[in-house]
Parts: sequence; structure tokens; C-alpha cells
Amino acid sequence: MAKVRDVKVKARINMLITELVDKYPDRSRSGRDGTQERKIVDIPEVAMPYEELVQRAADIAEIILHGHQLAELSPPEVWTEDAEVTSPTEATLNGRVLSQEVNTVTTFNYGTTPELGTSVTADESPINDAEVETAHYDLTGLTPETKYYFRIKGVSTTKTVYGLLKSFVTPEVL
Repeated sequence: MAKVRDVKVKARINMLITELVDKYPDRSRSGRDGTQERKIVDIPEVAMPYEELVQRAADIAEIILHGHQLAELSPPEVWTEDAEVTSPTEATLNGRVLSQEVNTVTTFNYGTTPELGTSVTADESPINDAEVETAHYDLTGLTPETKYYFRIKGVSTTKTVYGLLKSFVTPEVL
């Protein structure tokens, strides 16, 4: 099945390149000394050498044909969820991750100030799925009666993204 897909993708890419070349032919001009001036693509919104345009199209084709999914071009998405305080010294940090099927290293940053300062890796990391996945990390050794700030962070080959900053307060020791 992969071979059929590759052949179809390659045929479509070749067709698109042909259409592009036909629609925007190179504008070669001869210089006064008889030498060929550099070819420039005549596209109003793009001014680049013709060879560079063809090379970029070939690079895109290479990426697709070597099994990289278009989803890799999409950055992951992350959402910070409310923490679950389980005792005066323990809490569970929660979040959700949509990795776009690209390995996404998922961490939580936390600290007693909004600048955070400490990073821990989510138990589920790395996440690589087309569906939204939950992520969490159980914190221990927290200080009672203290406000903590935290957020989720996702790092993939395409981008680093952060969830919103949230906070929780550990209760007093009874």
C-alpha cells in the first residue's frame, strides 16, 4: 500500500511542478556581453531564482516520499489542566497534548513564582498520537500552605509550545 501511495504522491508532485513551470516560466535574458542572466521566477508574490523554486519543490517531494507526514509540519498543541492536590506535600500536574503524530517530549514546568524554575517529564512522554492524550506528573515533597505555579510544555521537531500558566495552593498540615 505504501508503494501505491508513494507513486500517487510522486505523480501529483510532478504534475504540480509542471503546472508551476508552465504558469510561471523562467524569464531568462541575455546580458550585453552575450552571457545568460540569472533566471528569476516571475511570480508577483515570490521573487526567487527559478532553480531555487524547483529545488524547493524537489525538497518537499523528498520529505513526503521518505515517509514524513504532513502532520510534521503542524506544531503540537498543549493545554494545562487543573492540578489535583492530594495532600499538603503532594499534587498531580495534569495536561493534554495533541502531538500531530510527531514525537512530542512533554514536560511540566513548576515553581513558587510565575517564573517557574523546575521541569519534570510527564509520565506519558514522549507522546506520538493523532488523538488528544492526557499527561500528568505526581509531585512530592511540596511545602504545605504554599502557592505553586505550573504549565505544560511540548517539544517536537517542529516547535516548542506552552500551555497557559495555572496555580494551586497546598493545604496546611492537620
